[in-house]
Amino acid sequence: GIVAVPLYPAFGAGALTNLFRSYGIRLVVADAALLDKLLTAAEEASVALKHVVLIPGARKKRHASSSQRRRAAQLGITITPWHDATTTTTTTQPSAAAATTETDAAADQKEERRQDEIVGAETMKEDDLFVVLLTSGTTSMPKGAMITQRNALASFASIRASFIWKSLPADEQVHMSYLPLCHVFELCTALVTTLNGSRIGFTSGVITRIL
Repeated sequence: GIVAVPLYPAFGAGALTNLFRSYGIRLVVADAALLDKLLTAAEEASVALKHVVLIPGARKKRHASSSQRRRAAQLGITITPWHDATTTTTTTQPSAAAATTETDAAADQKEERRQDEIVGAETMKEDDLFVVLLTSGTTSMPKGAMITQRNALASFASIRASFIWKSLPADEQVHMSYLPLCHVFELCTALVTTLNGSRIGFTSGVITRIL
């Protein structure tokens, strides 16, 4: 049920401020090198940005500094490294005696509550929003195009029919990604490739290195 709004790394703080206000963005996943710009935008927008997940970027800076963490805390923003956000915390296994205290009925209730928190495919409708894709903002403030579930499924079907080489096993197929993931074609192609069980090669942004 979460709607993604891919952001171009080149967006300035002014553009980000406008987008935070327009879309009420609560969670951002970004390279650590962009953290100062994100914090500035959140501060100026006065919006409820709550979480920033920092991914290991191509640049040397991969962690938030102590001053950045203090600034984020003042804004009510939690900074989490990608590894921590994607790693399940290991807990101590209960003793055999303690384990027997939880009845099957209690376990079933826990699972039901967990399932209730998940938005299943059966609750999604074709005209529900899938993603908001933004213009690059070259000539004016970025503008959002609302892509529905119907739009996305049509793109997935077209890409799968045209670009998945059926003569090769899925694990031998590799998509070379060189367009921005904010681009609708590249985003849909990357998702189809992932769903197909194939691999993606992401470029560093320098086209000549592909050759």
